[in-house]
Amino acid sequence: MNLKNNKGYVITDISISIIILLILVPVIMGIVYGIDSTKRAIEIKTEALNIAVNTLEIEKRLSWDNSSGNMDFVSSMRELYTNVTEEVAENETDSLITIETNIAKYTVKVMRYQYNNTNTQSRKVTVTYNIKGQNKEINIETAEIM
Repeated sequence: MNLKNNKGYVITDISISIIILLILVPVIMGIVYGIDSTKRAIEIKTEALNIAVNTLEIEKRLSWDNSSGNMDFVSSMRELYTNVTEEVAENETDSLITIETNIAKYTVKVMRYQYNNTNTQSRKVTVTYNIKGQNKEINIETAEIM
């Protein structure tokens, strides 16, 4: 009497295969999701840093005591980025804009101030952005002696 049958799959083979798939698929998907979210966070942070550096470079080109400096700043930023919205800043010497790109939305604040009783002027650029529901910011500051 021949009890072995090599035709088809046995229910235990199928059960073990399903269990292995149920364990491996979520692990692989978790790894893929983690890699993708880390990549996206790096892209957002890199773009925020580029915006901060570009903003500071534009600020360095503008004259300190130019009365139309804020308008020049916004128009210069519009040359670099397509979706720029000017916001109302707290001080007349500050600039506040919002830049929306394909990757994220950034708020750029430029503060201009002069140290008391010195010939030193300073500009501080703050770029605020959101990653995974958390607000992050990049600050760059420069000081110039007049």
